[in-house]
Amino acid sequence: MPSCDSSTEIGSHEFYEHGCSYGRAEAMDVLRELSAAADDDRGVLVPREVRRRATIRRVRLLGLCCSCLLLFPTFGTIICITSYMAGSRNPVLLMTMGLVLPRYTYYIENMGLLAAVVRLVDPRAAASHARASAYYHRQRPIFEAAAKSWVLHPYFAEQGTAPEFQRMESTLYDTVIGRLRVMGAQLRAHGRDDFRIEKDKCKMYSFFQRNRLPTVHVLNVWYTHSEFLDQMYSGVAFQNTSHWPVFIKFCHLTQGSMLSTRRIKSNEYLHQNWKEIVAWVDSKWNLHADDITRPWREYSNELTDFVPPGVLVQLPANLSYNPVRKKWGVVEVKVEVVWGRAYLGALLPDDDSTEFPVVMRGSNDTDGVIEVFDSYFSVVIHRGVPLSPDVWYAWVLEPGYLNCAWKLAERSAAIMRADQVRIDIFITEGQPDNCLINEDSLSSGQNYGPHTHFLNLIWLEPWVHKWFKTAKLTAPYTPVYDQIIR
Repeated sequence: MPSCDSSTEIGSHEFYEHGCSYGRAEAMDVLRELSAAADDDRGVLVPREVRRRATIRRVRLLGLCCSCLLLFPTFGTIICITSYMAGSRNPVLLMTMGLVLPRYTYYIENMGLLAAVVRLVDPRAAASHARASAYYHRQRPIFEAAAKSWVLHPYFAEQGTAPEFQRMESTLYDTVIGRLRVMGAQLRAHGRDDFRIEKDKCKMYSFFQRNRLPTVHVLNVWYTHSEFLDQMYSGVAFQNTSHWPVFIKFCHLTQGSMLSTRRIKSNEYLHQNWKEIVAWVDSKWNLHADDITRPWREYSNELTDFVPPGVLVQLPANLSYNPVRKKWGVVEVKVEVVWGRAYLGALLPDDDSTEFPVVMRGSNDTDGVIEVFDSYFSVVIHRGVPLSPDVWYAWVLEPGYLNCAWKLAERSAAIMRADQVRIDIFITEGQPDNCLINEDSLSSGQNYGPHTHFLNLIWLEPWVHKWFKTAKLTAPYTPVYDQIIR
């Protein structure tokens, strides 16, 4: 990293562009300037530039101190989540997670408190925030026009009664909380269960199939525990395929933390491990989903408690080769569609990736650009860099791949008539036009680093200004999950 010279002004574009760092000599300069600033406080005249530089150093020192204070709960939370995902269900751990994680995710991931501090002292984080802001301002007029022509489903129109949808100050998590609370009120007052388009995978995949939206093939769906086990053991559940592995997915357990998906390698594997698989099915069948890591846990759990137990068996998605890890895996883009238009997406290069690439629209509607956060912690502190062209998954930016994902996600949202929905899409190297839907989410907790705040602004502004129209449907209108393209 190049060092600063006397011509590089702190706070200037050149300073941040070159990433200047301080050595021993510069540190001594800081001490002298702070001393000079102290003299200024006592009435001794010092140059204005010296005072300005000393103030900047003071702010950065404060930022470093605040960062240290925030790091402890961050690492504690990571340990809790890791233990939970490893299968630990210790009552003390669950109680701790229920108390700590919703607050952690709200303030650190959602509000970006740690990132706001780091941005004061880290040029890379400051540059990442600037890119997110510039992207938002380029996209905003396009999304304003999209919202003004959008016809919203009346189920989603009820969200306007929530105070979170009436002010621009709401954070993304506030907005999701408002949405889920209104969904719960509609369930209690009118029996509306349209939320099952997200909270019930059986309804979700039925919606995709009826509307001929390309998705990974589902062999069958079961709502009876004994029938499912009988047809699994007899082989009837797999009679329509010769492809293995297959995946068992529980429809009523939609959170990844519920560990509700299982890979079955072969028919021989099924029978060799039958007792253990039956025990796993038994443990999941009557289990209630618990959104334990989110501040909307109460409202989400009210909805998922209503969803009946169900299970499906699904074929595997197409795989792409990772030459770095020398393994095959799925590549997925989680696309955020707001007012019928894709704003950005989270790219998952493979299951074991420690990177968090964020995909944005490029100079036109068919291409894209990627910013990479090299770890979870980089996402939390909003410290990203543009994608290097030699990264193995750079093929995602080749013609066709992102255009397929954008269009398929927008097509799905248009049938739902949702103001916001996340559509998760599989893409495969060498097959740019063969993208497939994995699932959807109406209560996404996905973190996009500095883009999270601006994504919420894109979603909220049409609500505050009432730019959209609402479909004139006579009650009781068709549930969202039963909508069919006309």
